[in-house]
Amino acid sequence: FPSHDNHVIASWGRHHPGDFVAFLSGSLDDSDGSAAHRACFTNTYNWNTGRSKDFFYNDNRIVIRLHAVIDFFTNGSFFTHALISLLIGWYGLFLLAQTFAQLLGGSLRTIFTIVCLVPSVWFYTAAPLKEPLVLLVCGQLAMTALALSNGRLTYSVLIRFIFFAALALMLKPYVCGSLGSRVDGSIS
Repeated sequence: FPSHDNHVIASWGRHHPGDFVAFLSGSLDDSDGSAAHRACFTNTYNWNTGRSKDFFYNDNRIVIRLHAVIDFFTNGSFFTHALISLLIGWYGLFLLAQTFAQLLGGSLRTIFTIVCLVPSVWFYTAAPLKEPLVLLVCGQLAMTALALSNGRLTYSVLIRFIFFAALALMLKPYVCGSLGSRVDGSIS
């Protein structure tokens, strides 16, 4: 949990609200040598991980942005971060359970209870990391894919599917990339 980065960015954002909004939208110039980089991002540990370790993409930036917003309003309360992460993760689990209940014809209550009795689910959904967001994305993608496969093509379903597919690519690009290469490999 990059709490140091969240707190540094949120504290900077309280003094520079216009730049903070630009940061959230991704339009802020945070390149090396920029004013924002000198004022804020040089004091973070994980924001530049993608560039400093020569990775292709730093997929932690979405999580840092989310928790910087939470920190902006809560002044760094870890318990608030954990509670919001828990709610995000549990909503994703609920959507997954709802999808499986529709696919398998079972009771939503039974499936959700079985899913919630798995001990690791409690750990991963309450951790203020990437996993609660991934569970939400999986749940939304499962629900919208089921709606699309059942012929319920609406603008809302299509927009949600495209948005959460793009978010999945940003959160776990290596997983989506390996799935894409598997699809390409199996087609040819």
